[in-house]
Amino acid sequence: MKNTRISRVEVFLLLILLLFGVPMILLIPPGAGYDEEDHLVRVWELSAFSIVPGQMSPQELRYPTIFRDFAYRQQGSTGIIDADFWQSYARAAVYERGFVRREIDTKSVYSPALLLPQAVMINLFGRVADLPALPVFYAARFAGLLSYLLLTWLAIRQIPFGKWILLVLAAAPMALFQAATTTPDAISNSIGFFFIAGCLRLAQAEKIKGRETENLILLIFLLFLAKLNLLPLIFLPFLLIPPSRFPSRRLYIFLLAVTVVLFLVEVAGWNWIASRNFDSLLLD
Repeated sequence: MKNTRISRVEVFLLLILLLFGVPMILLIPPGAGYDEEDHLVRVWELSAFSIVPGQMSPQELRYPTIFRDFAYRQQGSTGIIDADFWQSYARAAVYERGFVRREIDTKSVYSPALLLPQAVMINLFGRVADLPALPVFYAARFAGLLSYLLLTWLAIRQIPFGKWILLVLAAAPMALFQAATTTPDAISNSIGFFFIAGCLRLAQAEKIKGRETENLILLIFLLFLAKLNLLPLIFLPFLLIPPSRFPSRRLYIFLLAVTVVLFLVEVAGWNWIASRNFDSLLLD
């Protein structure tokens, strides 16, 4: 990462994600993302500093009714944003239509890190600045896109080969759709890219010494923050880097032990805590 020169593939990534991603934030109807309504409830909950999902009563949560009202599925429309939509909601305050007074169940029980940037935006623009509901909603989407751009750019910057392949994967239409909506997939996908890139880079080192081991631990820590469908990637560094590359057997055993501890805390521990109020952990 010492090289400060911006490569052509990095420029292409920035241009594609900004030129196509930002318009998609506005053009994709609210609520059209995968389970976006569920994730928005979780983001609102996180913006009130409630880390464990489902712990707040409706009166404590005060989830704005307007977020439910302008979701296109609630309107029974085809999802096309017309002039009437903007006239109805462009300047509507967050609590103009009150808040939902019944229990709100959400199956969005992923690691808080996957929705943290969106929650920060909701807190700053919605709770502190008290901006209208639509700007608050789009600010959350924009935070997700920027997070995806940053992590993917870092992945492309450090991957030793296959930069253009990674660009194609990161800028694919479906990946852009996920990055431009409120969903944990944006950060989870970019963590996957970053993890693969980091492992490939470390695999080129002659010896995996203390500093390289620290970098591996950091990568594993980040991976365990991602969605469960990325867990198989944990075998990648151990397949690429055999024990003989470590200067001592103790260092390799230490890495294995830390991996197990991180898994128990970040994956098993979090899912046990977060799912106590829910029927299933089968989240995709």
